[in-house]
Amino acid sequence: MRGNHKHGHDRKGQRTPEYHIWLQMKQRCRNPKHKDYEHYGARGIHVCNEWNDFRIFIQDMGRKPPGQTLERINNNLGYSAANCRWATHKEQCNNSRKNHYIEINGTLVTFEQLSEQTGLNYSTLRSRVYKGYPIEKILYLGKFKTGLCQKSTT
Repeated sequence: MRGNHKHGHDRKGQRTPEYHIWLQMKQRCRNPKHKDYEHYGARGIHVCNEWNDFRIFIQDMGRKPPGQTLERINNNLGYSAANCRWATHKEQCNNSRKNHYIEINGTLVTFEQLSEQTGLNYSTLRSRVYKGYPIEKILYLGKFKTGLCQKSTT
């Protein structure tokens, strides 16, 4: 027997998704042999003391919505109720610390978000940014190319 499972999320060897996520979260942060430890525990990412108890974790987070996973809102902080939420894969990708951000009108957006907002190809955006084009020119060229900005004939 694997221990006392009063929380009801591990019955007859069948773990719920929430219980599996909770176990993996702890492993990433605490087990130097875990394949992702270098990106979590080795960077100082920890699990708050309250979440050592699965019942508190599930009370804080609730059940996992379909198609979502546990996300840290601020990737430089640890796992806690104040810094975690359930998020879609797309939301998680936009919250990756590997992302490069562009500031537009005081708001930081990723290349992916800007691509969606403007209809410009993701690779084209990245290329123009890395070539040093000012953001105004990138957006203007994209609008002109896609027909959103018509040349005046008068």
